[in-house]
Amino acid sequence: MKIVYYGDRTINTDFVALARGLSDISGGVQFRAGTGIAQIPGQTIRNPDTYKEFELPDNIALEGRDLALIATTKAYDNNYFYDFADRIGIISFSGWEHLTSLPTINGLVYFTAQLLCDSIPIGESHDKNTGCLNDFLWDKTGVDIGMRSAFICPKCRRDFDLKKRVEEEIQIFKTIEAILDHVCLASRSGQSLLDYWGVNAQPSKQFDTFLCHNSQDKDAIRELNTRLKDKGVATWLDEEQLPPGRPWEDELERQIPSIKSAVVAVGQSGIGPWQNVEIRAFISEFVRRGCPVIPLILPDCKNIPDLPLFLRQFTWVDLRKTRPDPFKLLLWGVTGKRQ
Repeated sequence: MKIVYYGDRTINTDFVALARGLSDISGGVQFRAGTGIAQIPGQTIRNPDTYKEFELPDNIALEGRDLALIATTKAYDNNYFYDFADRIGIISFSGWEHLTSLPTINGLVYFTAQLLCDSIPIGESHDKNTGCLNDFLWDKTGVDIGMRSAFICPKCRRDFDLKKRVEEEIQIFKTIEAILDHVCLASRSGQSLLDYWGVNAQPSKQFDTFLCHNSQDKDAIRELNTRLKDKGVATWLDEEQLPPGRPWEDELERQIPSIKSAVVAVGQSGIGPWQNVEIRAFISEFVRRGCPVIPLILPDCKNIPDLPLFLRQFTWVDLRKTRPDPFKLLLWGVTGKRQ
């Protein structure tokens, strides 16, 4: 079986890298990126009307078990995620951000696995959300747990009797299993599949702590950063780790799941607007994997700061004090080793 990916102008995905990554983990399915940008007529997708008017941008001939999958943010008139006709599937990510925080590329690969599952087929569609690949997702919010679980339930597995299947179907089944493993691992770490594959191919540096701060406190943070690095602490500071020419929100989201702790610095200027977002992200990480979150009061803070409610549960370190040594307390919190 061959699968070709396309996107319209509403989708920004590296289909070449995606096809290469999927081909590396697949045994019985070939993946490639189509050439050109797809043009989906109208503002709403309808089946069969849209499919009758639609043409692939490079006019390739789809034969046998070939599939062309087109990604878009245009919505279906019935609010489906995808539909299929004449070996062409249009996958809609309309309102995706309201359903999950995971990247659309993870969804695209997850839906690819669903289509492969339908092609063999494996088991039957479930009306209720169970986390199984065969969930019909009438309640679309189930796609989030579906990507993070990414499995085929025992009943559907039992229905797929390997002894009664031809070799091609067995290879497709193995491909589905490999895809689901990767979707699950990437999604549980909050990464896009492309970032997940990149991290696995080239192990990235592990950081001991993330220095979350108001930009108005930059001088104090630079000094603190130097002191921590002198003690062998691997710090993540925006001006040192954010490469030029890339969206800084994306890079930050990619790094956060692998950082071991967070220091939330509060000075006279208080909590900055974006700092609030960073704090909430680390609170979520703390709940998920026990990541220490350490409120740090900077020396210029004249009054006891009014910390956000979700920070008050953590023991803070106050640099305005001299005993016990607050810097040693900070090192203890970051490294887990009492100085």
